[in-house]
Amino acid sequence: DLQGEFVRNGPNPKHIPKDGYHWFDGDGMIHGVRISHGGVANYVNRWTRTERFLDEEKANRSLYIRIGEMKGKLGLLKLMLLPIKAFLGYFSETDRLTSGTANTALQYHNGTFMALVESNIPMAIKILMDGRLEEIGRMTYDNKLKHPVTAHPKVDPETQEMMFFGYQLQSKPCVAYSVVSKEGELIRTVDIGIKRPIMMHDFAITSNYSVFMDHPLEFTPREILSGKFAFQFNSEVPSRIGVMPRHGDSAEDVIWFDFESGYSFHTANAWEEGDEVVLVCCRSSNIQLGHISNNECMPCLHEYRVNLKTKESSERDIVENHCEFPIINPTMLGRKNKYCFAAEMNGNGLDFGACIKVDLESSEVVGRIPFGVGRAGGECVFVPRANPQSEDDGYLLTFIYDSTSDSSVMWVMDGKTMSHEPIAIVSLPQRVPFGFHGLWVSEEQIVNQKALIQDSPI
Repeated sequence: DLQGEFVRNGPNPKHIPKDGYHWFDGDGMIHGVRISHGGVANYVNRWTRTERFLDEEKANRSLYIRIGEMKGKLGLLKLMLLPIKAFLGYFSETDRLTSGTANTALQYHNGTFMALVESNIPMAIKILMDGRLEEIGRMTYDNKLKHPVTAHPKVDPETQEMMFFGYQLQSKPCVAYSVVSKEGELIRTVDIGIKRPIMMHDFAITSNYSVFMDHPLEFTPREILSGKFAFQFNSEVPSRIGVMPRHGDSAEDVIWFDFESGYSFHTANAWEEGDEVVLVCCRSSNIQLGHISNNECMPCLHEYRVNLKTKESSERDIVENHCEFPIINPTMLGRKNKYCFAAEMNGNGLDFGACIKVDLESSEVVGRIPFGVGRAGGECVFVPRANPQSEDDGYLLTFIYDSTSDSSVMWVMDGKTMSHEPIAIVSLPQRVPFGFHGLWVSEEQIVNQKALIQDSPI
């Protein structure tokens, strides 16, 4: 069943800044396990050679400002010095859309595998037949793409269209939304009408709509002077959920609904039920970006429900378990699904000790795979079996770190039975740092990658 490559992106700083480091800051490193015919597994990793990475590798030190440095008077000074550094030639790449780390997530669309971070446009990467990785170039869509791209573009499993948005902190529009056709043509870009700079990390799609989360994690650079982070959660402002037709023409097409103030990094899915749109995500009532691993930021699986006709709305926690990185069977994206899998927190911040399976219809945890004492995992990736008999008939893949031996392995688990015993364990030759998001790239997708993209290589 499993022939392809499990790839996971995450931050791994080559040059650590002297004045503060945040988990979001590290250079993008992709770890992959290539599984060939007969179950032969080969481990690979590679720093993604972005323009930023190459600049810093040449200088042999950190050059660009990171989130972890965006506080205090020194942080403000570093922000002010960026244009001067660019003028003096410190950076080979001064385009705001191509100066990031590509360290967050991965996507595959129209024969192109790409690495993403929400401050930039995607970096296209070639997966070689032995599993190794090689950068191709930036995805500009024939220079039509003029805004950053979320780390979480959505590919409709039926139409094969790809939808994404991007937020901007110092340019307008604050949030733009785009649609790319099955053939890879950017066919639409729309300002969705948000008037202030915010951090919007993820969104969702249904068969007919795109669903946006306007949470009040606001960019407030004046707070830097008081030693705080530039992003501050404003509990006085309600959260909003916006529903827009997939091919809407303007911000006037977005219907907004107010909810209790909160924050969601990640969505699991969304779908339509008659006149209603249902969104499932992991939501916390508070978030402090500078202390993201503390116990105040403990999200639960949450449901937002809105009625496009009556304008009524409701919200609720689905289960009480604290969890993050919700995932589903990817063939169900945008359609009503029964099961969601998520990484369960141990109660000590971002320490994920188990994978849970939630029945969204009965609102209960129906399966839990503990990783074991001294072990921690992260996001699991669901891969359907070749001939699935049910929605949950597939594999769960993740990297597990064992602190007692300072080593890492890849687990292959049964998503249907949620047996505590993994189907397979792949030993890895080195420790894999904790990271963010993964993807399964099938053998067919690897074979069908495009040799070149329309854009210039780096």
